[in-house]
Amino acid sequence: MGSPMQRLMGRRAKTRLPISENLRKPSSINPSVVSNRLMDYRQKQKFYYDQNAKERAQCREGDSVRIHTPDGWKPAEYIKQSSEPRSHIVKAGSSGRLYRRNNSMLLKTQEDPHIIQEHKEAGNKVVSPEAQSVQPKFAPPQPQSVVTKPAQSANEHIPKDPSQKQLTTRSGRVIRKPSYLIDYST
Repeated sequence: MGSPMQRLMGRRAKTRLPISENLRKPSSINPSVVSNRLMDYRQKQKFYYDQNAKERAQCREGDSVRIHTPDGWKPAEYIKQSSEPRSHIVKAGSSGRLYRRNNSMLLKTQEDPHIIQEHKEAGNKVVSPEAQSVQPKFAPPQPQSVVTKPAQSANEHIPKDPSQKQLTTRSGRVIRKPSYLIDYST
């Protein structure tokens, strides 16, 4: 069978390694023999791969799915199968946007199907389970909590020596030494 170059040129390539001149002479290989050997090799690999491979569960309309995002698996509403192979159309996110995703990006779950509904008051869309008894259809907006930063120590901004000028970046941000360098003075 040989390498791809050997099949293309009908001979072995010339290299710096010593090789017999008889091996470098062109010889024809029947293309059907090569293709049969390649198909046998592929069939053997498929046989061993299929021993541990599992059939992926196919999604249908009304199934509960989750879509893979950088933040993890988020709930989505399954719409339909795409015309592309192994692809599906799902509605996901707070905007209710339609996405076409491959089978590997979808996870079929045993949850109640997720339905993306539009919030009439704020114009946002909310992901809610099909059972509307858990969450009212039009819930009043939730108050947002205020997050405050912990108070910084007073000596963190002020240089120890009043004659020293604070260093700032071009944007105006104050440059502070890391805390592990406090013991060292310049």
